[in-house]
Amino acid sequence: MPWNTLFFNQAVTFNNLQDAVNTGVFTAKTTIPVSIECITKTDANTYVNINTSNPGYVAKAANQLVVKDDLSSGAAPTYITISSGLYPVTGPNTTITGYIYNNTASDIYVVLVFNSGGQGSGSIAQNVDTLNVYVPGTIRTISVYGTITSFGTTLTSATNSPAINGIITIAANSAPFFFIDKFDGFGSGSTLRIYYSTVFGGPYSPIPI
Repeated sequence: MPWNTLFFNQAVTFNNLQDAVNTGVFTAKTTIPVSIECITKTDANTYVNINTSNPGYVAKAANQLVVKDDLSSGAAPTYITISSGLYPVTGPNTTITGYIYNNTASDIYVVLVFNSGGQGSGSIAQNVDTLNVYVPGTIRTISVYGTITSFGTTLTSATNSPAINGIITIAANSAPFFFIDKFDGFGSGSTLRIYYSTVFGGPYSPIPI
């Protein structure tokens, strides 16, 4: 069940919690189990960043189940703004520019994700689809590449080897400039998006705009 369809007094499962991460309600601390098991107060703080001062959360015992209203975000959201172009990035030969805002007290980690949309075959070479971020003293570039095997194929820079070559650190309380080049030649609804995590190595979620 999606997070936004839960009633305020309804118990939260691990799958509900993962949906909340996927939709930008919370940021993950570590990989969330795939399960319909309801989570406890301890589980909530183990797997996502939450406001531990929420009165409903405070009132619960460590091993007690929490409901939706007990959980609220523990950090301001991270997001991007677009200076030029359209986001998500579409089209066969497109560049957009913007800023990544990390208005939290901790570093976040971003990757580039390609979805083939209506394109069912083909391949993307390295350094064709790129995310370029101005970090202090340099421009950091990561690339997403690989083979499209079916409609809706997802490729991510996080699978590059070694992984550090596909992940960019965005420092706490910073707003670096970025640009994305989508030069893969694919239209058909194919897109590039920025995903982020509070944990190096993920799990990664679409960055809210």
